[in-house]
Amino acid sequence: MRTRLLSTVVLLTALCFSVSTAHPQDTDKTTTFTEIVGKVVDSSGEPIEKFTVDIQIYDYSKGGFNVTPKTVGKWNGEFENGEFQFDVEDPIKINDKVYINKTVTAEGFLNTNQFNGYTLLSGFKGSFGKIKLSRAIKITGKLVMPDGQQEEELVEPRINVKSKMRSMIPDYSNMFQKTVQPDEDGRFELVVPENCKMELAASCNNAATTEQQITIKKSESAEDEQDLGEIKLKEGVSATGVVVDIDGEPVEGQIVDLQQNAGTNTYMQTMIHAYSVTDAEGKFKLPPREGKGTLTLVKQANIAGKQVKVKGKLIMAKQQKLTLKVGEPANDIEIRESKTWKISGVVNYDKTIGITTQIQASFDGQYHMVELDEEGRFEFEVVDKSKPWISVYGYKGSEMYMANLSSSSLKQFKNRFSGSPENEGTYFQMKKVTSDLGPLEFSLLKQLVDDRGWGERLFDWYYFGE
Repeated sequence: MRTRLLSTVVLLTALCFSVSTAHPQDTDKTTTFTEIVGKVVDSSGEPIEKFTVDIQIYDYSKGGFNVTPKTVGKWNGEFENGEFQFDVEDPIKINDKVYINKTVTAEGFLNTNQFNGYTLLSGFKGSFGKIKLSRAIKITGKLVMPDGQQEEELVEPRINVKSKMRSMIPDYSNMFQKTVQPDEDGRFELVVPENCKMELAASCNNAATTEQQITIKKSESAEDEQDLGEIKLKEGVSATGVVVDIDGEPVEGQIVDLQQNAGTNTYMQTMIHAYSVTDAEGKFKLPPREGKGTLTLVKQANIAGKQVKVKGKLIMAKQQKLTLKVGEPANDIEIRESKTWKISGVVNYDKTIGITTQIQASFDGQYHMVELDEEGRFEFEVVDKSKPWISVYGYKGSEMYMANLSSSSLKQFKNRFSGSPENEGTYFQMKKVTSDLGPLEFSLLKQLVDDRGWGERLFDWYYFGE
């Protein structure tokens, strides 16, 4: 997921710069609409007979997104025949931190708009247009072990169902995803939107994942169900190997993680993990898996319901691509500690006003939070010949601070970065690292207004959840 996420970051970052222009907000502006209206329809476009609407306007001006906002407008009511209307008696002050949010519910229907963030009030004109709800239907089934493992019990089974994407551009009004755990007999049930195509991924810790595209039928009544029958897990291959340090000595207590992505939905990915902890001889044996995956070492993992941490220092090693096929053994895999290089520097900012400063480094498909000392200095290691991204940013309540490289760092290290680092703010990608880099010097600059374009808002929602 992280490799593909990085590609998405690149795409959306480019989009941010192409669609956004700075424009100061008019702090004296107020709403001009005198009513809030909308239409509520089912997946066929027919009006829904009875439904409830709850609308709230939130002001995040004080405290930002890290605290409970002030409610400056609130309406709710029950309506019929697909249309709703609320009167707005007084104008509401608009600024770049005031959002309007709607919640629409109806008996027997699902709101598939799970990923729709709040709408900036300055862009709202009083109408929500058509709001589509999907009629709910219960689907059932039974997860079973593959033919060669019928005598084994399911270990931590999971069923994940999500919307099938129709194109590369996500339809945020129709995203749906849900995960359930089958019972001890493998039986499961969950409620999903009717009359659509979905992707199902079934997994457990002792068999390979199976994926299916399923067609959900149109519901005939509120009690209607759809039985998917048996969902059979795949036979897999247990990859084995050893983790060694840079001198070839075995390392005990390292956590080996085989990561596999299930499904084709880029925006709601289901990452399947298989873990193994190395023994005293550095050996590991992963649970059965099939298909393409990536081997990496991680600091901690949830294994058999317990949080397990690496023993001692995490070995820095390059990721390995792996393809597992039934009938083809995957033995004698060696994960060797890589040569590493240090990246060091300092972030300059006013330390008396309570800014929280963070650095995140990304390389070889993993993200690492980097610690800063009291003076803003940092140092971390990256794997030889990796191309790390680093993001440097700060915040204080709702105030955001972006980072710039100092002129001296640009003069000395510009050729070590990709693109044009002098034009970047917060995100910096490096070329292949083949020697120590630093000291780098960053300065935090206050971002005066939230003048994000739609590309930036999409980026922030996807990457930061805001």
